Amino acid sequence: MEAFGHGLLLLLRHRAPAGSGSEDLYQDTLRLAIAKIRQGELRDPEKLPAFLASIARNLAIHHHRMAARRQVSGIEPAAEFPHPDPGPLDLVLAAERRALVAEVLNGLTSQRDREVLRRFYLTDEDRPAICDRFGLTLPDLNRVLHRARLRFRRLYEAAVQTKSSPGDIFKGDGSQSE
Repeated sequence: MEAFGHGLLLLLRHRAPAGSGSEDLYQDTLRLAIAKIRQGELRDPEKLPAFLASIARNLAIHHHRMAARRQVSGIEPAAEFPHPDPGPLDLVLAAERRALVAEVLNGLTSQRDREVLRRFYLTDEDRPAICDRFGLTLPDLNRVLHRARLRFRRLYEAAVQTKSSPGDIFKGDGSQSE
């Protein structure tokens, strides 16, 4: 084995990055080669150099794969992904949004806009039924929905602006007001 040692070590240093333990891979290569030779896996003694090089390459590849897995497996998934159930803050914020949406919806001046938006978005009524209720064609309903959404959005954005003015909850520097 000493005759092939230098060549194996060069091959492993070339295949394995610096500091990755090419000497350890060399020892593993020799140990595995001896075990395989004893089991009779080397049929032609003249092919010993290629046999050793093949074992060394395979061990280096395996070493790289394991190093990559260790890097990926170092991530703790539980820390990365929050629990899917909403927390108390999420529940409070959702209730506030629902209340604001109801307030803005009731603030629309057009009764038809309020009713069309309620039926389409809140009760999931299908378009033909809404068309029948209001005597509209499908293209007319699309226009009514579009305009009602624009009016709603304007009112909603204005309501959000007034509800969350900087002085309400936080002072300008980000600290909580008392």
